[in-house]
Amino acid sequence: MVARALHGTAHPTLVRRSLRWPLSAQELFGVLSLPPGFGKEFSYGRLRISRPERCVDDALLDLAGRLWDELPEGFRIEVYAGWIVVSGSPKMRHHVTVARFDEAIHDLARERAWMRFQTAAVGDPHTRAHCIPDHVVVPQDAPWFDDNVLGGDGVVLLTEVTSRDSVKDDREYKRAFYSAAGVPRYLVVDLEQREVILHLGRSERGYREEIPVGLGQPLKLPAPFEL
Repeated sequence: MVARALHGTAHPTLVRRSLRWPLSAQELFGVLSLPPGFGKEFSYGRLRISRPERCVDDALLDLAGRLWDELPEGFRIEVYAGWIVVSGSPKMRHHVTVARFDEAIHDLARERAWMRFQTAAVGDPHTRAHCIPDHVVVPQDAPWFDDNVLGGDGVVLLTEVTSRDSVKDDREYKRAFYSAAGVPRYLVVDLEQREVILHLGRSERGYREEIPVGLGQPLKLPAPFEL
């Protein structure tokens, strides 16, 4: 789910030895070689790769594409906030939470002919950055770009379920990214703080309204849901 437009040139492999899943992002940190000018760090449970200027450009996207080609299945590769962010597979309580949310909106989504995805990338066509949310609801005519990334302005509702490692990304970095990408409604299910936050009224500086409720308490989703 990343651009591969610059892959015409032969490159040395990024991973210094053969890898097999399961492998954590922290273990990957130790065996990954990067081209000159790129740095790596492991923070908040994720491997982050960037250059000092922290920009998303052809070189960063090309590197993300090379990672996508080389890494075994199971890693999630995203590009946002000037980083390539590599994370491992979430834990079971995360999967259960996403499944329960999907069940809750199943009937309405079927009635409205909305599609629901759990591994589709959502991006900003202007910056070409993208994230892979835990759950996204889109109409059947939702816009795409790069053949494999949903445009944020075509999203009906996007949801991230936090883990201990992802909470800062989901509540800060991704909130800013989704707002700038045009996502109108962003729902965060925070399993660590035991609350759910609905973000509305997007702007280039972030969402203008936040509606928090305790985990397990009712939350009314506004139009077009009214659920």
